[in-house]
Amino acid sequence: AQAGPLAVGAFALGGIIALFTALSASELGTAMPRSGGAYYYINHALGPLFGSIAGWGNWMGLAFASAFYMTGFGEYITTFLPVPSVNLAGITLSAVKLVALAGAGLFIFINYIGAKETGRLQNIIVITLISILAVFTCIGLLNADISKVRPVVPPDRGVSPLLPVTGLIFVSYLGFVQITSVAEEIQDPGRNLPRAVIGSVAIVTSVYVFVLLTNLAVVVNSLI
Repeated sequence: AQAGPLAVGAFALGGIIALFTALSASELGTAMPRSGGAYYYINHALGPLFGSIAGWGNWMGLAFASAFYMTGFGEYITTFLPVPSVNLAGITLSAVKLVALAGAGLFIFINYIGAKETGRLQNIIVITLISILAVFTCIGLLNADISKVRPVVPPDRGVSPLLPVTGLIFVSYLGFVQITSVAEEIQDPGRNLPRAVIGSVAIVTSVYVFVLLTNLAVVVNSLI
């Protein structure tokens, strides 16, 4: 809402920033292909104290990010389905929170069953989502009106929203560094790990940019 069409640039900038991290993670992952990722690297370089701080920080970051994602999932579901709120022991859970907790519980259960089952589900989810977004983008671009994304820079705000919006959406790029946490289990990590880490950033950035550009080119931008 703040950036208008400039939001496309925010996602592109976020991808560029993430790419620098991906290059560093790839270098560390291929040099030290051990389980643990950032925890192992920092523990190896600075000692157990800093390694523990990094490990707990990583754990907390993933916990907050997971809560962020599941809340977003709850917002989507409650938009299309009527989900009632629930009162448990005097605590009222809104429809969004209820769906978020149910989704989190489902994924925890699948992870508990085993890594192979989790991997299969991840493949199904990713392929399904990429397919939906690809169809959406192709059909959308055929009906696009490029005039709707002009001017790219909001005339009343200029480029000032670019960095704040980039900071806001950067959470969308979290996760690719976690590939290095299983470097020890990757076949030929010197070849496959950089492909996985850098490739994931490049693919996700492209998806974000094209989907958002399609949205802006098809839907009338009321902010301009």
